[in-house]
Amino acid sequence: MIRDEGLRERKKREARAAMSQAALRSALAEGLRAVSAESVAERVGVSPRTFRNYFSSVEEAVVDGLAQRGLELADALAGRPTHEPVWESLLVLLPEHATALVGSRADAAGLFAMFDESPALVAHQLAAFVHVEARIAQVLADRLGVDPLADPTPDVLAGAVMVAVRVAVGLWVRGQGENLPDLVRDCLTRVRAGLPAPLPVPH
Repeated sequence: MIRDEGLRERKKREARAAMSQAALRSALAEGLRAVSAESVAERVGVSPRTFRNYFSSVEEAVVDGLAQRGLELADALAGRPTHEPVWESLLVLLPEHATALVGSRADAAGLFAMFDESPALVAHQLAAFVHVEARIAQVLADRLGVDPLADPTPDVLAGAVMVAVRVAVGLWVRGQGENLPDLVRDCLTRVRAGLPAPLPVPH
């Protein structure tokens, strides 16, 4: 179901997004260790207490924008025509939303570099993506008309497409291909077709 929100909830969402964006921009510019709740709050024009009402840490704030955009993707999937085949919806939406999901290549590369340096950031990123994956799986279950407690298809499919997107972003960050949507589409197409068994390595 697409999320419906009133004015108060919209303002809270906008404040959350502003703090997350400020945390990410500060971390990319100055390094994660240089960023604090106080510095992010000052940059946005709120109190440190307000920041802590939304986030448990700077690391959570840094990845929150990515997580929220993932949830928006799930909402967009829920809003596709019910008669449209699920794979068609995924092949339209995921490449289309890929760049908005991760930002510029420089930003994505900077975020990946921070993941290499901060286990706490990785933990928050994994927790956020588990939540996004669960939301996508629920949307897929609704679209497929199956009970996810009895049929693992929605969970398997959600996990597979999330991995495909992550691999595509990783390739893009490493400079393999100029167009992220094309990389995402290629990875999804490979998953849809079924990956062949790897050939044995000759000795």
